[in-house]
Amino acid sequence: MKVILYNENRSWKHESMSCYNYLPLSFFKEVTGGKSFIFFIALTLVFLTNVTSLFSQNPNWTTPNSGAFTYNASVIARVHFNAATSNHMNDRIAFFVGSQLRGLSTPVQVGSSVIHFITVNANQITEVMQVKIYHHSSNLVYDVVTPFYFVANNIYVNINQPMIFNVYTHNNTPLNINPIPPQQTIQGLAFNNISLNNFLVQPDPYPVEWTFTPNANLHVRINNGILSVSVLPSFSGQTSLTVRATELGPFPPPVQFAERTIIYNVTAAYDGPEWNPIPSQGIVKGNNFQNADLNVYEYQYGGPYIEYSYEPVLSAKIPPVSAPNWIQPTNLVNSMLMTAQVNYTPYHQFIHPNDRLAAFVNNQLRGVASVHPSTGLFFLSIGSNLSSGEVIKYKLYSAEMQEIISLRDSFIFVSGNIIGMPTNPVNLDFTPILPMINSSGMASFVIRDTSFVGEVAIKFTAYDSLYPGYLNDQTITKLCIVNHIADLDTFYRDADGDGLGNPNIFIKACSLSEGYVANDDDCDDNSDLDPVVTFTLTENSGILPNDGNLCNGGSVTMSATGGIAYLWNTGATTNSITMTPSETTSYRVTITLPGGICYNVIPFDVFVETSLIKSSANEGNGSLRNVLFCISEGDTILFNLPLTTHSHLTQPLLIGKNVMIEGLSPLVRPMIRIDFLQTNSGITIEEGKTLTLKNIDINTLWAGTYSTFSGPGQINIQSLVNVKSQ
Repeated sequence: MKVILYNENRSWKHESMSCYNYLPLSFFKEVTGGKSFIFFIALTLVFLTNVTSLFSQNPNWTTPNSGAFTYNASVIARVHFNAATSNHMNDRIAFFVGSQLRGLSTPVQVGSSVIHFITVNANQITEVMQVKIYHHSSNLVYDVVTPFYFVANNIYVNINQPMIFNVYTHNNTPLNINPIPPQQTIQGLAFNNISLNNFLVQPDPYPVEWTFTPNANLHVRINNGILSVSVLPSFSGQTSLTVRATELGPFPPPVQFAERTIIYNVTAAYDGPEWNPIPSQGIVKGNNFQNADLNVYEYQYGGPYIEYSYEPVLSAKIPPVSAPNWIQPTNLVNSMLMTAQVNYTPYHQFIHPNDRLAAFVNNQLRGVASVHPSTGLFFLSIGSNLSSGEVIKYKLYSAEMQEIISLRDSFIFVSGNIIGMPTNPVNLDFTPILPMINSSGMASFVIRDTSFVGEVAIKFTAYDSLYPGYLNDQTITKLCIVNHIADLDTFYRDADGDGLGNPNIFIKACSLSEGYVANDDDCDDNSDLDPVVTFTLTENSGILPNDGNLCNGGSVTMSATGGIAYLWNTGATTNSITMTPSETTSYRVTITLPGGICYNVIPFDVFVETSLIKSSANEGNGSLRNVLFCISEGDTILFNLPLTTHSHLTQPLLIGKNVMIEGLSPLVRPMIRIDFLQTNSGITIEEGKTLTLKNIDINTLWAGTYSTFSGPGQINIQSLVNVKSQ
């Protein structure tokens, strides 16, 4: 900025100058002569000043006549030059509207300081004014960029503290960094980023370079004024980091900079929360759910204070309910308006664009609304042919739940009535079962809708109060209400995760709960205390040995150890049995543990591969490839119609036996599909072998130049066989 300087020889010269006056409350304090004053503490004001002209003497501002104006206000202020008090009696502070002078300061010596008293005048109750400062020592006039907001009859004064107008030369106002709060984290978690520019006080409009003093305990990065800090894994305790802002302006040295030290506290790591499953509950309508002490199910937390929260888990209904065709009725004489926020517990708001809220009287539709995209509210117009008295019930179609749910509460229709406002909507909570957690961590479950029959899922979160996003764990429990006790299933606790349930610990529920199983085959549900029980299976049949998958005619030996008695579901009481099943069979051994008061039950299946294709997959149990491996020379392979209608080959198939693949009839023909998108070879027949196809279709996907059949062997076609390409 250019400043015109006027010297005694009346020659002109130019110099870059500036001044600045900012007034946060803490900077308004200045004591002189044992007394102090205050000016306009009601608002925090920042004053920027620019040099506009130079006068060799007072610019001859004349104090305006207050009697010529309708309103006035009082101001007390002080002038600082380069952070030092300017106590010259010829300094002046002037207030302007346009070119009209509205107030001029009268300097008064108060002790060793000069205080400026100003009466500011106006012809309207409020007005925006500009402020100028004449600084006698530099012989310059400065414009204050920040306007003065005049309010009639205000007294911007308190004799404890005057307003400070700061003036700086060279257009180079000092920087400042406001205090930055101490930062807190735990080992393993980075500190939150800090936007340093939010703490920077910089009057001048020039770029700033941020730097820092390295700290051996911290990894530090500053990018575009964003400070990112992480701590070394081994460090805990308190440390500090000093950051510096350097102004990159076109000024003569020294450059302006400011520094601020930030305290960083690192808490030694401790264990976060971990849940044992919270048992699901099922009750018959009319009964109540048991409370759940969440502290019992959270077992690991090692920090100072744990907190609990919940949220509902909404899932689509099976089978889903289609969106209803609700249409706003138009043939009703009277109406009332409801503005509603629609919730499912206080922690889930229905805001899906396909959600629909509808009002009914005796199942007759009286109004329908969708959610407003900006407010998340439903503006529902409800109609009636009566002026009042009808009972309004509400239903909601939830696009997320794909279900129509009903509200237990009702409202009475009153023509012209307005229920709820956008700033204070009525809350419609469709929650049938409302969880509540008290300050001690006890969860209770309030049945809000006594007519409800069904199941709800609740996700509980345990979290550390200091680092909730870092140290937390979640678990889901389910609550259901049924009409009859027979509608509930029994599930048994499986604490050791072996798939076997404890017959002495069980729940009644509508669906399987985490940590529970449907069997009660583990009376000592603690693997750490159980004797070592082993089970082995030995066979050399099928594609892989000892996998429990046999070719028809193969045998398998099953052995158990670690008990004092054994009982197989075949009736055998030895610890080992050998079986030759002709079809897939489930086996089960009950092992009595030492002491004779506890037992384990081990179930397993032995899959027997026959000549029947039971899977359309390229490989695996029941697939064409596995069946072909197991059959004997000259056997016939059939499809398990109507359940399995095709076989999908994604790898080459080698025919190394004389074999027939046969469909049911010329009208019911299974298909072998060769997928040349995944393989470059189809069916290869070895020399001296014949593949007979009867009532079978061959379908190739994108055959291109690949061969469906290859090899020196032969193909024999019987009855009807179609070969085609897609």
